[in-house]
Amino acid sequence: MKCQHCGKENPETEAFCKFCGRELVQTGARKCVSCGRPISWDVNVCPYCGKDYRVQPMAQQEQPQVSSGMKILLYIVSLLVPLVGFIIGAIYYSKGNKEYKDMGAICIVLGVFSFIIAIPLSGFLYVLIVGFGGSDGTSYTQVIIINRVATLGGQRINFLSISENVEWSDIMMQLTDTWDFVNCIPLSTDLTGAPPTVASYGPMVGLSGLDVVFNITDLAGNGIVSSGDYMTLTASSGSFSIQTSYTLTLIYGPTGQAITSISFTG
Repeated sequence: MKCQHCGKENPETEAFCKFCGRELVQTGARKCVSCGRPISWDVNVCPYCGKDYRVQPMAQQEQPQVSSGMKILLYIVSLLVPLVGFIIGAIYYSKGNKEYKDMGAICIVLGVFSFIIAIPLSGFLYVLIVGFGGSDGTSYTQVIIINRVATLGGQRINFLSISENVEWSDIMMQLTDTWDFVNCIPLSTDLTGAPPTVASYGPMVGLSGLDVVFNITDLAGNGIVSSGDYMTLTASSGSFSIQTSYTLTLIYGPTGQAITSISFTG
């Protein structure tokens, strides 16, 4: 290599002139950034120090991972709250990561499944807790409070409190003793008219040694069980025994639900 400063020849391996000490620069050459020696522009690897100028492949970026615990938590939330499951699923499914996409799809599926089963389940729970509604929207879960007063020849049952409008036709009265029972189902039409309206049912045969008469008084005459209405139970043959326990149970006909009961002796 010829020095451009003093004109003397130098070996190509030299970076500085052996005669004048000036830096040797080869025409059309470049310097290696590692060792400083001149190298050609078409050289990929420096022949002096081994510096590699080729473009190195980028290391594959590590994909983010989601822990198993977090996945389970998101799946449970998607089942319990479908709307949240849809939102979480859409967010993760929109990401480029395959694991995120799979997890988002599962959240969406769980949310749809939970939404589908929630509708019949809600109806079942409503029926179980509240009961079926009638045509007027009233509930069949009724509360009736009664008390008993002994009267001459029988028992008087007073209706004290009613939770809903209940027609007499929807009430079955069942009187039982240790061995047998009799049932009485009054008719609302029998207890509708000029107040007070009285209807008598019996004698009912079936109770041990007794024929029972149910006498019902509707003070308003509207055919609806109301606070203040009452009923007397009398035995047309013999009398209620003081040695026998009797139980009167009111059953709501549309559901077969026992509303209330009261026990007495003669």
